[in-house]
Amino acid sequence: MTRAFIRVGVISLLSFFVVFLACSDSSGPTAVGSVTVTPTADTITVGGNVVLTAVVRDLASQVLSDFAVDWSSADPTIGSVTNGVVTGISPGDARIIASAGGKSDEATITVIAAVSSIVVEPASASIVVGETVQLTATVLDENGDTLTDRVVTWEASDVSNATVDDNGLVTGEGTGPSTIFARSGGQIGSSSITVTWAFAAVSAGASFTCGMTTDGAVFCWGKGDKGQIGNGQNTDQTVPVAVSGTRTYVAVDAGGEHACGIEVGGTGYCWGANAFGQLGDASTTQSNVPVSVASGSFASVTAGAEHTCALAGSDGYCWGNGLVGRLGNNNTADQNTPVLVQGGLALT
Repeated sequence: MTRAFIRVGVISLLSFFVVFLACSDSSGPTAVGSVTVTPTADTITVGGNVVLTAVVRDLASQVLSDFAVDWSSADPTIGSVTNGVVTGISPGDARIIASAGGKSDEATITVIAAVSSIVVEPASASIVVGETVQLTATVLDENGDTLTDRVVTWEASDVSNATVDDNGLVTGEGTGPSTIFARSGGQIGSSSITVTWAFAAVSAGASFTCGMTTDGAVFCWGKGDKGQIGNGQNTDQTVPVAVSGTRTYVAVDAGGEHACGIEVGGTGYCWGANAFGQLGDASTTQSNVPVSVASGSFASVTAGAEHTCALAGSDGYCWGNGLVGRLGNNNTADQNTPVLVQGGLALT
């Protein structure tokens, strides 16, 4: 009896240890506490991709880096997914689900139509400096349907000739061409803009020409050896170049080798040859930039071969070469400042 009892006790004890060891085996699967998908939302185009990431954590919020994740799409006709890489199939919203250990999380991916082309209208335009033209950009998909929800950015190829704002309004800045680009969804549309001057007056001198724009800027071109272009140089110019300074003129006239203009307010300015005092600045030194006439407030001016005359009210004033009495002051001497034309005449 005693041996049998002992044998049964030993067997029971061994069985207990076997069960204990089996229950304490730590090689079984780890319980998943959560799955987190990032980003939770995004937008892609048809044919485009976005990469999602799923982080698996255990019950203690420790990351389980090697835990297998199962990816699936609740809307596979809109967006498909492979190993977290979502591909846009057709426009719409696709729910992308990541599952692991009985837990899951999801992201919403919005698929939009891809931009196929951009049509900019007008396709070309010619404007003058200071003028504007409004461009419009129509964004189209591959079926030619308009995509009204797309952001368009604008850019000018040469901002010295034309600039464009965020709404496609182009402003002429300087003469010459500039291509305006509209960009959206990786596609580009364009319009060719040519900017020119609009002259209100043009005057031809002996071998050069000056013109005044509608906004009172003066440009000259042609022979420039005496500084008659007025741009600070003594070189010929084959296209109009701006006369130095930021003045606004109301009149301009080109003479033999000099030119003169009247600024708003009546001040006279001249530039170019000055051997006879035809610039009226109390000197006989030529100037390749405008110099102010020594005195007077004028309404109009006329530049001759080697002298200049201007109107101040109904009075005439002249200066420069006085040969044969061309200054009208009862004298034949040269004058480098304005002198009153004699005779008591009311000139207009």
